[in-house]
Amino acid sequence: MSTLTLRQLPHGALKALLRLSDGPVTMAELLALAGLDGKPSSDRFWLEVEHLFSRFAIKIAIVDDDGTVAELTPNSQLAAPVWDHRGITGESYRASQYTLLRHANGVLLFEQLVRHVQIHTSRPLLATIFAALADAQDLSDVSLLLPGTAEGVLPAAMWLLALSGAIERTDTTEADDPALTVRQPHDLFLHNNSRRGLSPGRVSASYRFAGQKAPLPALREPWPGESVVLPRPDLDVLRKCDPPLADVMERRRSVRTFQDTPLTLPQIGEFLYRIFRVKSVVPASMDNDHGYESTRRAIPSAGGMHALKCMWPSVRWRIWSDCFITTIRRTTP
Repeated sequence: MSTLTLRQLPHGALKALLRLSDGPVTMAELLALAGLDGKPSSDRFWLEVEHLFSRFAIKIAIVDDDGTVAELTPNSQLAAPVWDHRGITGESYRASQYTLLRHANGVLLFEQLVRHVQIHTSRPLLATIFAALADAQDLSDVSLLLPGTAEGVLPAAMWLLALSGAIERTDTTEADDPALTVRQPHDLFLHNNSRRGLSPGRVSASYRFAGQKAPLPALREPWPGESVVLPRPDLDVLRKCDPPLADVMERRRSVRTFQDTPLTLPQIGEFLYRIFRVKSVVPASMDNDHGYESTRRAIPSAGGMHALKCMWPSVRWRIWSDCFITTIRRTTP
């Protein structure tokens, strides 16, 4: 929960915002209370509405006689709806390439990756509009594709899509933003969903199937066949003769000339000991945030969720070392 203090607001704007605490209110009623009905828009009023929206204090929905058509909510406190007060009539729009559409928990979910907002809907209307705007069209063009839509619902649906940024005016497109021209939608999706505060979901170590599926063990069953005991390096010796990390990083080179000389058993043992050895196993417990069994190893893994399988059976390695592994060369057989 966060607190937002409103100071020195015009009387009408304050009256309109306080009305929101009493329950749902139509946009027309809100504008009338704010004294904006038929008058130039107040940037200060819409700024405070955006602040309330981004703090998860309010949400915006389209409602008809059958209930809620669609609902706009923030993904994070960076939520930035497109408050374009020129209206959608006569304006040409195109679907944004930075909007993802998928099903989630029984509804359709529009996720706008740049504006940090999402739309939930159980009706096909918004998806149909979004598909129709693969090429630039205006409200009158879209209305021809959706005859029989209840009066007022179609422009409201297009307005909500435009507000979310799911569709954009063709005279002010995302292509004009130099920061976006070098980023693909999947780049933004991965970034937003792997940073705390940019996603409504939980980020970092968690098990999303808790209560549904038993988690996998931290260690897999041994491979079938004969086992080979690998020699272990002497860490005390390695600490004394290993070069400093800065020296290793400076000498590092990418080499693509491979050799067929196989690894020696001590080299395999040292390599795997340094990289893949299991230091300890942390049992599953309801007292930790994971809820699954994990391991502590020489290399980190988010939430201790190291892979159970690797590609060793299909890969040969050649290691060049001088008391420290400085180059790893790989070739497939």
